[in-house]
Amino acid sequence: MSRRISEQTAHEISTLWDCEAMLLLRYAMVLTGGAQPAAEDLVQRVFMAAAQQWESLATASAFTTARKIEAGRYRAWLRRVCRNLWIDDIRRSQRLKQLGAELARDYLSPPPDPADVILARDALERCWTAIRGFPERRRQVALLYFAEQRSTAQISELLGIEPSGVRKHIALARAALRNAVSTPRPITEPATPRREGQL
Repeated sequence: MSRRISEQTAHEISTLWDCEAMLLLRYAMVLTGGAQPAAEDLVQRVFMAAAQQWESLATASAFTTARKIEAGRYRAWLRRVCRNLWIDDIRRSQRLKQLGAELARDYLSPPPDPADVILARDALERCWTAIRGFPERRRQVALLYFAEQRSTAQISELLGIEPSGVRKHIALARAALRNAVSTPRPITEPATPRREGQL
């Protein structure tokens, strides 16, 4: 929260502005790639920060005994704050872009077609059924590779088998899963209820 500054501080900040604002603006223009509005905004925020921290800054011997601004004594501090604010703006912009992408994905994307959801669930169920029917070692490889996203080298080390053996199990498992998903389910007709007296 900003606090009210004294008339003396306001005068000293004004003096500092006269000495350093144009040089700081050139520095900010370099940071922003020549975007003058953004550079001017940075400079204003830097001097606002200076006004809020002026007592501690003035205590750090930034003045002569006559309380006159010494040319260049604040320049490094002003540039450091300017650069930090610029970096914060970039990070905030990146977070907003990421948030925008998430919102677009969550709220602007059309909902999935119910038929697609049913087909996806059916395919997943078929895959798990096929995996449960694998020989034990192939089932272990398939779970580590497809479910846990482990690499061939990691599976080889965990199960104590050669990488070539792991690759063979993965190839056979992939073929079995592809076959399980692509094979049409048999169509079963609903049983016709028998009428009384029929055999």
